[in-house]
Amino acid sequence: MQNYIKISLIILIGSILSYAQDNTTRLKIIGESLKGKVVDGQNVREVIGNVVITQEDVKITCNKAIQYISSNNAELIGNVVITQDSVVIKTDKGRYFGNIKLAFSDSTVNLTNKGMDLT
Repeated sequence: MQNYIKISLIILIGSILSYAQDNTTRLKIIGESLKGKVVDGQNVREVIGNVVITQEDVKITCNKAIQYISSNNAELIGNVVITQDSVVIKTDKGRYFGNIKLAFSDSTVNLTNKGMDLT
């Protein structure tokens, strides 16, 4: 049953946050500290402290983010809150795929939409 709920949430989150790939914009990320490095040949930004990521109408806040620049993805760690319109998703950790505007988490997720909560 829990796997069914997780899969349903992934599909729901994907449908809520998805747009055509041609219209994607780069992730904008700010935080208290920024460290750039290369991991497995990819340029990576590690941002720590009051992290805010925006992409068009999507806003993500978390404690730490690891941004994979070339793939336009980010790993989200600690107190993750994803907001788009009236939808708010909260989790401990997750990933955000900027090219398809898809959020994924394999930990507990709380989704709120217009006063309705789903955990």
